[in-house]
Amino acid sequence: MSALVQAFSGVVERIPGGVESRFNMGDGLGAALDALVDKERSGCETLEVTVEEEACPCHSRDLAPSQSTYRVPSRSRAIATMRAA
Repeated sequence: MSALVQAFSGVVERIPGGVESRFNMGDGLGAALDALVDKERSGCETLEVTVEEEACPCHSRDLAPSQSTYRVPSRSRAIATMRAA
């Protein structure tokens, strides 16, 4: 986890029943999170993991009315939540 925090400017917080980690999106983050989940599940088969992508609202712009709001992927972050079930 500490390598992910360092590589992707992450922050880890304890939450009831687990941890929540926030990372800036970057090349390799998805694969790194997959590897972390596999490693953690090998020690806890009931581990529940959710990963969400959150766009930074300060980097969005409206397109034509027929299109949805465009959010710049490079300004996104991933939020990984892990809890033991």
